[in-house]
Order: sequence, then C-alpha cells, then structure tokens
Amino acid sequence: MYKILLVDDNAMHLQSLLSYIEPEKFNISGIKISQSSREAVEICKDYKPDVVITDISMPEMDGIEMTREIRKLGIETQFIYISCYDDVAYFKSAIENEVLAYLMKPIIPEELNAALSKAIEKAAKNTETANGLLVSRENFIYRLLSSENLTIAYVHEAASALLMQEFTHFILVKAKFLDTTTDVFSAYQDLREFPGIEKTQIVPVILPDSGNGMLILFMSKSLTGFQESVRRFVCRKIKSLFDNYAVTVKAGASDLGSNLFELKMLQKQAEEALKTNLELIRSDYIAHSDISLKTSEFNFLAYNENVAELVRADVQPAEINQFLKTFHSKEFEYDETLLRELYLTTISAMQTVLLKQGIDIAQILGRKDLSYHKIDRFVDLEHFLNWLKNILSLTGEYLKNYKGKSQFALVQKTINYIHENYSTISSIEEIASKLFVSYSHLRNVFKKELGITIYDFLLSVRMEEAKNLLTTTKMNLSQIAYKVGYSDYDYFKTVFAKYNGITPREYQQANGISNEE
Repeated sequence: MYKILLVDDNAMHLQSLLSYIEPEKFNISGIKISQSSREAVEICKDYKPDVVITDISMPEMDGIEMTREIRKLGIETQFIYISCYDDVAYFKSAIENEVLAYLMKPIIPEELNAALSKAIEKAAKNTETANGLLVSRENFIYRLLSSENLTIAYVHEAASALLMQEFTHFILVKAKFLDTTTDVFSAYQDLREFPGIEKTQIVPVILPDSGNGMLILFMSKSLTGFQESVRRFVCRKIKSLFDNYAVTVKAGASDLGSNLFELKMLQKQAEEALKTNLELIRSDYIAHSDISLKTSEFNFLAYNENVAELVRADVQPAEINQFLKTFHSKEFEYDETLLRELYLTTISAMQTVLLKQGIDIAQILGRKDLSYHKIDRFVDLEHFLNWLKNILSLTGEYLKNYKGKSQFALVQKTINYIHENYSTISSIEEIASKLFVSYSHLRNVFKKELGITIYDFLLSVRMEEAKNLLTTTKMNLSQIAYKVGYSDYDYFKTVFAKYNGITPREYQQANGISNEE
C-alpha cells in the first residue's frame, strides 16, 4: 500500500489532481493534500509519503527547495513536478533532483497516471532493495559475531557494499523475553521496529538470539547524544511491549564501540550487563558502563589512551616499563573480571590504532589470539602484565619493520590502481577504500614518498592519456573527455588548458590533427 502527498497553493488545482487519481488502481492507502510547501515538509516527517506530486511554483518555498528539504529527512520519496512554465531552468532542476516526471498544466489525466504508475513502480523497487539491504546487514553482523576466520579485507569490502563504512559509533543491546504469551510472534515483530529512529542518524540491525531474545546493533555516524538516544529508544520499546502484549523484557547494553572489529567484545559486555540486569530484576535496561561504575574504579578511558599511545614503531622499553609500574600505584582487586576487561580493552585499543594504518591485528597476534573465548587466560595481575609487555614490544617491532616496506608497497598499489581505473575514479576517498586504508594515511604516505599529491598524480595520468588519444584516435573531443574520466566536456577543456597551456583543439592543431569539437 502506498501513500501520496499532493502539494499546490491553488485549492482548485488540488481538487483536479484528486479527481484524476484512482486509489484502487495503484494500491494507494492514503492521499494527503497541502496548500503550503512548508506545511508539506512537516507532513512528510510523520506521513512519509511514497510519492509527492507538487506544483513547482509556490509563494513560501518553491517545489525545488521543498524537494531538497524533504530529501534531507532521509525519506525514500518519488517526486512528480507540475508547472505552468516550460522553463529550461526548472526542467534542469528537476533532473538534478532526480524528479521522476515534469508535467505541464493543464494536466492530462493519462499523463499523470502514467507518471504515477512509474513512481509507484520505483517506490516498490526501493522498498524491495531496502528490505534486501536489511537482511544482508543482518547476515553480515551474524558472521562477524560467530566466525573466527574473517579477514580485514572481507570486513572492509562487505561493510562498504552494505553502506556501513560511514558508521563510526556502535552499541550492542541484548534483550530477553522473561515470559511468554499467546502472541509472542507479534511481540517479537514489534521489537524489530523503533518508531522515530528514522529522524536520527541512528540505524538499528536486529538479530534473533537463543530463541527468547534479540541482539540489536545500533550504529551512528555521530557521537552526539548517541548513548542517551539508544537508552531512550530501548526503554520506550520495552514499555510498549509490556503495555501492548503483557511481555516483560530486560535489556543489557554494551559500552560504546568505534569499529566493527569490536563487536565480539561488545557482545560480551551486553551479555554481562543483561546478566546483571536479570539478577537485579528492578531495572529494564542496564548499560555495561553502569556496571563498571559500580564494580571498579579503574579508569578504562585513560588506559585505552595509554595503550593507543604505546602502539607505535618507535616505542621504547623504558616507556613500556614505566607504564606497567602504574598498575601498582593504586590498590585494585585485579580479579578475573577486571583482568578480562583489561585484555578486551587492550585488544580494542590496538585494533583501532592499527586499522588506521591498514593493519589487521591478527598479523601481529595470530588468529587464535583473537578468540574471545580465551579471555579468561590470566590468573593474576603479573601474568597479565607479562603478556601486555610482550604484546606492546612485539607490536612496536612489527611496525618498525613494516613501516618502510609497507609505505612503498602502498604507494605502488595506489599507482597501479590509478593506471587501471583513471577513467572511473570519482574521488581519492574511493582509492583509499579500495586499498582498505584510511584516506588521511594514504594521502600522507603518497605525498611523502613521491612529493606530489594523489590528485596531481591522477591528473597527470588523465592528461597524458588525453594527449595520446587526441593524436592517435578518431574519437571526438567529448568522447575523449569521457574516456579519461570527465563527463562534462567543458570542464575537461578547462582542466586540460590549465594543465597544458592550450585547449584540446589547439593541441591537436599543434600536432597536425584536424578534428571537429
């Protein structure tokens, strides 16, 4: 079932549009109207129409600006423009905003229905794609949590394909049904939805867990208010499940994670928080950080920062020894729980630092050392400190040997990638993503090794190939521009002239080639 929004400041025109649309024919569940473009934006926040049919010329805010405002809401909406003006500028704006149809007044019912049919078809495909993306993300997260043999390349590539590479903050929540009803399936389905979350930058991925519970991974691009929002969403959902289905749900949440490689650690934290919650009974939602505040005064944030600082190629033994001495400066009960958290925090801090350099921690520790079922390996503090000293020293030695070799290899990979893909590269970030390194690291290494930026090198490759094509082929100038990576010939001509001092046409003439632009 699809929802339609009609927008026009003229009431008679709105009535005409309404009379032309046949809800049964297009499986339409609702049609709303508005004579105000600003009001239309507000309506979209809750109504989330599948199709918006709007006049392009309105007094408060024209249809073009209204489209941009609705797009900012993150709603998958198809737009159909209606106008009295056969204006090139309007038509160009419609194309730029990916508007499905541009219809002229007076409206011909057959044209409107044809455009609406196309819009409904595209809306259906978007829904199918979104559902497919959701299932694929669930499968990917399940693999991350259950497999011990995933490579860093696979994780990066899969995250990129599933549009997850931009998320930088993660919280894992484990929820458990404490009682059953005759309508458990409805309660389960209800738990999969979080009304209002679409208005934030938070995205949930939900997995069934052990038959009577769920794992919910919350992902966000922004840290601002993230933890508070997750707590609020989950608590509100738990209350609604009890009110609607008489189902009692308890939840435990992990601390904040910064990358997908931390999911197993986050899962352990969520499980520990849930276990504590079940023992306390009185709380609906407990975060792992709530437990840490009660069970230990150890400063894990400072510890994380110290470990990250010591993970470097030039780390000195004296620095490591000085750091280890700090463990004896305060009296803590270094029991199995605290040692386990220290181990997990160490692995997490190291992985975060190494990932920025394109290094999988398994290259240093070995795959088996990353098995989180072995986190109870330490019997006392001294045992843990010996491991910590060895791992920091080993990492420093590895980075010292890796640095010189890897930088040249990375530059060579970048050069090869540019030569093979110069015609399709859309950004330098794309190159970094394909090579599984951070953009800033790749940019700095390339400039240091070659003395020029990646953009300048890409430009030189494109210009040399353009000059070759200008003198050795019969392609026209627009075809050559496209061949070397420029869809806009005028822009290509400007870049070529700035780089070579003459236009493409003048370059051909200088080389005795006659061609028509």
